[in-house]
Amino acid sequence: MPKQHPTERPQGLYPLSPDRPRLGPAFPCNMFHICNIVKHNILRYRRAPRTAALFCHGTSVALAWQQVRHIEQSFVTFGRFHMRIQTFYDPATYTLTYVVFDPDSHDAIVIDPVLDYDPLASQTSLASIEKVSAFVQAEGLSLRHVLETHAHADHLTGAQYLKRRFGAQVVIGQRITEVQQTFKHIFSLADDFPVDGSQFDRLLADGQVLTSGRLQIEAIGTPGHTPACLTYKVGDALFTGDALFMEDYGTGRCDFPAGSAADLYESIHDKLYLQPDSTRVFVGHDYQPNGRSLRYETTIGISKASNIHITAHTTKEQFVAFRQTRDKTLTQPRLLFPSVQVNVDAGRLPAPQKNGIRYLQIPLNLKRPTADDGVPLSLMKD
Repeated sequence: MPKQHPTERPQGLYPLSPDRPRLGPAFPCNMFHICNIVKHNILRYRRAPRTAALFCHGTSVALAWQQVRHIEQSFVTFGRFHMRIQTFYDPATYTLTYVVFDPDSHDAIVIDPVLDYDPLASQTSLASIEKVSAFVQAEGLSLRHVLETHAHADHLTGAQYLKRRFGAQVVIGQRITEVQQTFKHIFSLADDFPVDGSQFDRLLADGQVLTSGRLQIEAIGTPGHTPACLTYKVGDALFTGDALFMEDYGTGRCDFPAGSAADLYESIHDKLYLQPDSTRVFVGHDYQPNGRSLRYETTIGISKASNIHITAHTTKEQFVAFRQTRDKTLTQPRLLFPSVQVNVDAGRLPAPQKNGIRYLQIPLNLKRPTADDGVPLSLMKD
């Protein structure tokens, strides 16, 4: 869309009634595209209300946003908009889970579900995943697939619960095999632990399209945080996992085994940032920097303009230097070892031992090996 002076009316856009959307004679037939342009501009100018008001011809930002929602509802009414998104937030791990569904066919997918885990009690619980399950059931949805953006290091996945309850297939990127090979050694998993990804029902390659009923999901390989990271594109929405966060938080860390800041730069700058500016972005976590309220949706245009780690003009050298320096200051995720151990096995808990109890394998002194008395080996004399 060509740039407009703030006081000019963008071609094809007309003032909307707060009661219901009004379509002018020049309104383009691709209303969905225009709706996203409006949303993109309102989101961008939240910090500049006057500019947003000018764009929306004198309406407040809140009212303008409400008008956009009216437009979206019209797509449902006209049968031209076939995707809705329901968001669930787990404050214990700052994780966003998404239910994406077609309101007409009731076909649905779930992205990045959470199985609760208390590390002090070493006890799992179902509060988070049952909220998702209850929504799927209440809406009468047919849950086709559970999509993992990667093998998470900060929460246990609830994929197996949803698979057992709804018969959904569990999906992840095909490079999960590299992650499995790495962590099989770290956790000293059984010799027969598969590292071919066979624990998952589907492995997707970069560019592959998954059909889930009437939903079409494109897999975009976005390695860097881990080698197996995928971004899922559904309609005009990207679900970026731990690759790209809200613009005031930046990007995912790259210091896990086989992570790569250079790969993450290419994933974001050379792939995601090539999407249209109006493309919506739904992030995998929101850490609410500076105590702000929860946010989970932005756009590619806003990210390119103002992401604090990587804009459209950031060079690869700048990003890699920044990311590697920052990663050295970060502590390990609280649930790193329990999460990865379960998640590389598609969310299955370790099998019970002969005594009927399940056990996690937790490495000790992984980064700084010690003698039996705890003295670092690096300090011991020959």
